[in-house]
Amino acid sequence: MNKRRKEILGLIIICISLICIVSILLYTGEQPGGSDTDTIDNKLGIFGVYVGHLLYFYLLGYYSIFLCIIICLIGFSLFSNKSIKNQLQIYLYLFFSSIWCALFTAYLGANDYSGIIGYAIFEFLNGIFHKATLLIIAVTFFLLLSGIFKFSLYENLKKIIIPFKYLFNKVKNFKIKKKIEIHRESNYEDDNL
Repeated sequence: MNKRRKEILGLIIICISLICIVSILLYTGEQPGGSDTDTIDNKLGIFGVYVGHLLYFYLLGYYSIFLCIIICLIGFSLFSNKSIKNQLQIYLYLFFSSIWCALFTAYLGANDYSGIIGYAIFEFLNGIFHKATLLIIAVTFFLLLSGIFKFSLYENLKKIIIPFKYLFNKVKNFKIKKKIEIHRESNYEDDNL
């Protein structure tokens, strides 16, 4: 594909994704359908109602915005003639962040805001792991953070554990010293008798 076609395609993709973002943000929960278009309370009209409903209700709720942002970034990469492969990591982090946010929202009980896919993922995990679902959500949160901000979970865990290990050793040594003192005092009393 030549540069001019990439620019046009990228611009079209950017425009469509921005319209989808606005449709999600303006979505009020109204159901699409019906023949009375006078009652539609959406700035983008019937298009905004349908797109907002499809993206909000059937995907990941308000977190479908992340998916639209990914599409917008792909459009910008095409428009600026940059490689999409170089941005793949950003796209993946945005995608998994949107799924995590929808999953966490469903866990909190706000199923209306997590979309069908977010709620389905939560129900799947909750059906299999039940009590451990919160642990899975927490672990995936820290995995996402460590990937996005490029830090080692092990190294940070070590920094947290070392002070506790030091404190544990101090308490342990204190108990040992106390036992030795008690043992010496009892031996001293035995010798004096």
